[in-house]
Amino acid sequence: MTVSIEWFVAQNLSMNALILFMAARLSGLCSGKGRVLLAAALGCGYAICAYLPWGRPLLGMAPRTLICMGMTLVLCAGRRLVDWKRTLRAFAFVWVSTLLLGGTGAGVMYMLGAAGYGPVAAAVTAAVGCALMVLLACQRNRRAPQNTATLTVVSGSRHVSLSAVVDTGNVLVEPVSNLPVIVVERAALRGMEAGRPLRAVPFTSVGGSGVLDAFAADVVRVGSREVEAYIAVYDGVLCMDGRALIPGRCV
Repeated sequence: MTVSIEWFVAQNLSMNALILFMAARLSGLCSGKGRVLLAAALGCGYAICAYLPWGRPLLGMAPRTLICMGMTLVLCAGRRLVDWKRTLRAFAFVWVSTLLLGGTGAGVMYMLGAAGYGPVAAAVTAAVGCALMVLLACQRNRRAPQNTATLTVVSGSRHVSLSAVVDTGNVLVEPVSNLPVIVVERAALRGMEAGRPLRAVPFTSVGGSGVLDAFAADVVRVGSREVEAYIAVYDGVLCMDGRALIPGRCV
């Protein structure tokens, strides 16, 4: 059987990029397109070498795990490397996304007439991947007990610190990055949002629904811990205990 190297590279790059993008969003990483493509290219290079006549030993579980770790490290490059828990979670999501998409893709290929991977094996692989993905997502979104914390926001030369409430009911995320959204009173930000690119974040609450403007600050800290989150601007007063609402997943 003859396989076009161009088609193989295009297919492998696309699948790798999709897996890495899904893993980044599920683990809450803010990874740019460049890092996703670079990690996908690393995996594609491995796949090309593995299917060459001398590359059969690369198909073992240990080489696959090592290349998966390498792709995860590229995806988590920069300051995320120091957060080993976030990197480990991203690695888990890369593996789970591979199971889900790989099993689903194999099932589709079987229905299209491809041989070598039966429908039962494809279904089991996809089901295991889906179940593990749900478990990991639940672990990521575990709720913390309600309390107060100090929120610090740095944007350019501006810096504010304020009391905030850890709100387990706040599950807002920025739609594109899937990062959590911290809601802050406009008055408390002291104009920090001016001049920053804004993202629209739809919300629904007991009092109704609407859209909040959110921006990415240079640094966001909850207590002493730096977190990746968007800051949404709220016109009004939030509560008596604090001037911001922090999602439970940020603590």
